[in-house]
Amino acid sequence: VFNISPDRSYADHAIPTFDGIYSLVLSSDDKEYGGHDRVADDLEYYASKEQLLLYLPSRTALVFERYDQIADVPR
Repeated sequence: VFNISPDRSYADHAIPTFDGIYSLVLSSDDKEYGGHDRVADDLEYYASKEQLLLYLPSRTALVFERYDQIADVPR
């Protein structure tokens, strides 16, 4: 997921995907890449209704991996 806006961050931005549990495997916003460390990398991200709601800081790229499929994600 990319947000290439130079000055606009997005909260609860819906990304179409498969339902399941996702983990963040890479964030260009991590301090080690010169970022501001605004995205939590220790959380589980739950996708339901075929979408993942994310916080997307400006000028960042995020890579997620689905590691568990679930039948009933809380909706």
